[in-house]
Amino acid sequence: MSRLLGVELSRLAARPAVRWLALAGLVLAALGGVFAFSSSKPMPEAERARVVAEFEAAYAEWESQSEVWYAECVAGEAEEKETDPEADWGCEWALEGPELEHWLWEPTFGDVGKGFVTSILTGLQIIVLMAAVTFVSAEFSTGAIGSWLTFEPRRVRVLLAKIGAAGLAAAPFAALTFLLAVASTYAPFALHGTTGAVSWATWSAQAGRVAIAGVLIAVVGASLATVARHLAAALGALLAWLVVVEALGTVAYPGLQRWTLVNNLRALVEGGTSYYLDVCTRGQAGRVCEWKELPITLTQGSIVLSVATLVLAGLALVVFVRRDVE
Repeated sequence: MSRLLGVELSRLAARPAVRWLALAGLVLAALGGVFAFSSSKPMPEAERARVVAEFEAAYAEWESQSEVWYAECVAGEAEEKETDPEADWGCEWALEGPELEHWLWEPTFGDVGKGFVTSILTGLQIIVLMAAVTFVSAEFSTGAIGSWLTFEPRRVRVLLAKIGAAGLAAAPFAALTFLLAVASTYAPFALHGTTGAVSWATWSAQAGRVAIAGVLIAVVGASLATVARHLAAALGALLAWLVVVEALGTVAYPGLQRWTLVNNLRALVEGGTSYYLDVCTRGQAGRVCEWKELPITLTQGSIVLSVATLVLAGLALVVFVRRDVE
């Protein structure tokens, strides 16, 4: 089995489409610095001086008027409580002075770097999926799979080797391109001295999760290509799932957001994520709805994606073993 896996890895690396996709991934990851360059620039001195002056004027006004504002707020709140006992104006805001950092906010890598890298990561995940799909679908569209089965007729071993090769190749590619995206995005912030607080341990941990996600995505792609047999059919089936279930399905049934593959993939990659849902309850005042942020944990994301991947891989194995190969 190990020898067969090695052969499949060699065939994967030799396929031109896979090579071009790998190159596209490297280029995309390296473009992080280009995307982030304008955001990494510090505020011009003239603009900084103007903002500081406005802040100082606002702070001076707050020092002289904060007690008056607080008293007026408390009085207004007390007046409203006569008709609405639950009224709460949050008058403490009047006693909280303005802070320069809120006026002089400048983007740093620690603040906005994650957004740039996440955008690039989405493209890298699509590339991993495309590489796995084209690797397997080309075997069917060219008829090479029939010739290959004459050398190795044990279909289970053949398919497991193909899926395994796609997953093994995806892990280092996903992790390395992710780290390249982080480094390229970080570079312009370092150049302009606007890096801010950076936790490299957090980025390293995420690289490991990205590698795991890459394996699952590649296995899904290879399995989907085995079932559909053609690149266009595989991508069409995937697009139909994303539109009908992941998009339209969550509009019709908002609670479905918790179980979508996209949201659970985000939970795996980011170490947890969340979604928003209008939660309604009935009480003495009648039906009350509240917009809530609900979590999707790393554990759930890992389990949901793993189960979905295993189910699709199992389906691919059954189809490959039972269906004729042209």
